[in-house]
Order: sequence, then C-alpha cells, then structure tokens
Amino acid sequence: PTIKFYTNRFLRIYPLYFLALIIVFITQSNPKGLLTDTFLNKESVLFLILSNILIVGQDIAHFIGPDPHGGLKFIIEGNKVIGSYLLMTVAWTLSLEIIFYLLVPFLIKFKNRTLLYLILASFLIRFGIYQYELVYDLWGRYFFPAEFCFFLSGIVSFRLYKMLSSWFFSLKKEYDKQLVRMFLEWFCVLLIMVTIFYPYNGPWGFGLDQINIAAQQNSPVTHTSVRWGYLFFLFLGMPSLFLLTKDNKWDKFLGNLAFPIFIIHLTSITTPLMIFFKEV
Repeated sequence: PTIKFYTNRFLRIYPLYFLALIIVFITQSNPKGLLTDTFLNKESVLFLILSNILIVGQDIAHFIGPDPHGGLKFIIEGNKVIGSYLLMTVAWTLSLEIIFYLLVPFLIKFKNRTLLYLILASFLIRFGIYQYELVYDLWGRYFFPAEFCFFLSGIVSFRLYKMLSSWFFSLKKEYDKQLVRMFLEWFCVLLIMVTIFYPYNGPWGFGLDQINIAAQQNSPVTHTSVRWGYLFFLFLGMPSLFLLTKDNKWDKFLGNLAFPIFIIHLTSITTPLMIFFKEV
C-alpha cells in the first residue's frame, strides 16, 4: 500500500509539473537569468537545477544564497535568496506537500493524541514566528514545521469524518437522519458564507486594515485571532462538508481540476507575455 500511495502521488504531481516546467524553459531564452546572472555561483546553479527537477528543496531555496567565498549560506531574512530564481514560483508549495506525503504512511499509524501533540508543537512554532516578528512570508510559509499543523489537521479531520459518517449511518430512524442532514447542510452553508466574506482586504470593506485598526484600539478582534478562528471553524466543518459532497460528481470533477489549474495558472499567464511582449 505504501508503494502504491507514493506512486499515485508521483503520477499526480510530476507529469503535469514537468509539462509546465518545459513550457517555461522553452519560452524563456535565459530563464530567470540563470545563465548570465553574476549573483549566482556554481553551487547555487546546481542546487537550482536539482530543485527545479526534483521539486523537493524549493522551499529551502528561500533560506539560502550564494556565499562570496563559494558554496551556499543560510540567510535568515530572505534577502538575495536563490529561491527567486526558481522557474515555477508556486512549486515550493509542492515541495512541502511531497515532504508530507513521504511522512503520511507513518503518520496515519499515530494515535489521535500523538497527532494533536504534533499539531500543538507546530502551532507553537508559528506562534513563535509571530512573537519574534520574523518575516511571515518566509518563515510562515516556506518553513515546513510551521506548516505541518495544517497537513496534520487534514488527517485528524478525516478521522472525524469517519466517526461522523459511522454515527450518521447508524441512526435507525429516517427522521433522525433527515434532521441531522439538515443541520449539517446549514452548517456547511454557514461555512461557505464565512469563507466568502472572510476579510481578505476584499471588496466588502471589512479587510485586514480594519482589523489592524481595531487591534491598535485594544480590541480583542485582531488579524491573528480572526485568522485562527476561521481556520478552526474550517477544521470543524470539513467532515460535514465531505460527508455531504463526497458522492457528488461535480465536486469530484472540480476537485480533480483544482491541482492542474493551480500548477499551470502562472505559466498560462506568463508564457503569452514572454512570447508576445518579452516580459513577465
């Protein structure tokens, strides 16, 4: 089962990634300045070539840069990192995903208590990032231990779904099932509405700027509290949402379409720009 899982994940990710990578490489005569930029040394170019091919390591590329004396060095603030030379700018997320997939066969054997401890540890790392005011785009995204809690939450959420599903189908009275289904449907509607009107600094006028102003006025409503409150609500809602939509053909179709759109959306935008306007 483990080999089959790894094979399925490989076939899901790499063929489409390589296709997008080839398109980027062909349409750019000197992709990202790899061939001429004097900032890069031989070690940097080698690391970039390997990470562009293997995907794994693209997250690390945002923490390292060329050493003046040759080799690579760790850069804590993310300035002049070689990650800015990666061909697929969104593929660092795949690196984190692949690391998680490599761990999945072992993680699913853990008890819920162990998973919750790991989630807490990852959450504390994120809290430390906020507390010590580290660069969020660097440490809050590219640093796998800080993202680990979200991956683990998916495992726990699936286990909650299994419990919910088992309880739901154990109900003997049809009236009870209809009542529970109605409650779950309204809960999912609420979840969708909260997602739509979440303050993204969007067109609804209640964005992160307003939350930051409230924070300065000693209000308990802060950007961080709203974000974590929403994520916790999402975590609770996923089992119900999956129970209601898992057999829906459109849901499966959109789910299968999500990854291809994600991996090629920047390529589909930048390629015409490179061909017709010679710029990104």
